[in-house]
Amino acid sequence: MRSSSLQARFLTLFTVSTGAILLSLGGLSIYLMVSHLKSIQLANMRQLTVFAAAEVDHGIQDKKRLLSEIAESRVIVDYPVTYRLPPIANHLAEHQDAFPDISFINALGVEELRLAHGGVSNEISDYTKDPEFLNARKMPGIVSVVLNPDRDAFIFTLGIKRYFGDVFVGCLRAEVPLQSVSRHLDKVKVGDTGFLAIISAKDRLLKVAGASSGEGGTVVVQQLPPDLSSEPQILADANGDEAFYVAAKTSFLGISVAAVLPYDEFVSGPHLLGYLLAGVGAVFLLVGSGVAYLLGGRVSRPLSQLVQTVNEMAKGRSREIDFKDAPGEIGELIQSFNHMVRTLRSTTVSRDYLDNIFDSMHESLVVVGLDGRIERVNKATCTLLGYTSADLEGQEVRLILKDAQGDAAHWLDQVTRSTGHFRERVYLNKSGQNITVAFTWTRLLDSEGETCGLVCLAQKQEPEQRPSEWRRRIRGL
Repeated sequence: MRSSSLQARFLTLFTVSTGAILLSLGGLSIYLMVSHLKSIQLANMRQLTVFAAAEVDHGIQDKKRLLSEIAESRVIVDYPVTYRLPPIANHLAEHQDAFPDISFINALGVEELRLAHGGVSNEISDYTKDPEFLNARKMPGIVSVVLNPDRDAFIFTLGIKRYFGDVFVGCLRAEVPLQSVSRHLDKVKVGDTGFLAIISAKDRLLKVAGASSGEGGTVVVQQLPPDLSSEPQILADANGDEAFYVAAKTSFLGISVAAVLPYDEFVSGPHLLGYLLAGVGAVFLLVGSGVAYLLGGRVSRPLSQLVQTVNEMAKGRSREIDFKDAPGEIGELIQSFNHMVRTLRSTTVSRDYLDNIFDSMHESLVVVGLDGRIERVNKATCTLLGYTSADLEGQEVRLILKDAQGDAAHWLDQVTRSTGHFRERVYLNKSGQNITVAFTWTRLLDSEGETCGLVCLAQKQEPEQRPSEWRRRIRGL
């Protein structure tokens, strides 16, 4: 039972200590790793929005550069001289992919030619009072860009000036859909359910790119704050669904690009890692507990055998313990115990042999300790006095020896100071009757030669028995 308790305590100690370490250090590690993963995720989202904003800027820049190249054509610059529209139409048609809706406006603000979606349009507009036309005539050679929120398109306007004679020729006006400028963003993936939102300066959603549902994007963008910040923020729609967003502004018209990722997906990766680490910790704890249980068994089983063997020895049975599997110091302890068993077994055999000799004697044999108490008697003594060995052992010697009826310690001191010799003495039997005996004694010495007791030999007095035989017997003992 005690060895099992030791094994249980060993297992409990390991489980509690390891569990405490895993909960403290493991919990801290999981928290730090999850925080680190969140930081990485936010950094990726921030980098993604910067990239998306740069893509929009590059798209607008490419359109401005291409419109400037188109305006440098001689067929457009020489129009005030030639007044030939077919060459201009052919020239503009070559760039329909980049500018699906492009017009040439003369110096008076009248639209001379418009190509829309691959053909010449009959819809001619008057731009005399159009702010963009007036700005182009005032600052020719500079491409201006404005946003047409009603059509989700950019309007590019470029005033054209003929350097010979410093004559204002007119302007080119191109309407480019937002999709044409940001088509590369459709390939950008923001997680599994996230999206990119292109937002005007007036917080109007212009486009949702890479989203599984444009409606969901609209709902989230409606919650965006008026002053978009590049710092990550959490949004919540009317249904309580939360999302992370990070925004970056473009260089034109106050347009912003925001990367939006649902909060559940944002934390799913870090949480999955946390669950994985917690699972690994739990498996480690279970495996470690199993190992601790086995190791505790290796310690407790030899101890259990030791306790069982000691109990058997107390009952007079002795056996050695198999210590092949006992670890370290436990094995050394078992080995020492087995040596003690072997020694004790040998000693016990010798004592049994001596006991047989004592019990086979016809004379009374009494061993008395220095404290005056009887330590051992043989069968002849018990027969002579009518006692059992249990009645006499542990009792004072004056119980059976009349000479010691006074002070037993004084009697023993006198005896040990004298030389043992044959005398007549009086024993007292159980009934208190005197029994005259021939009595002699000798000192009992220990392993260091010191007196540790007396061996007394007596026999009921018989006149014909010679004292010399007694002396030889007791000296042999």
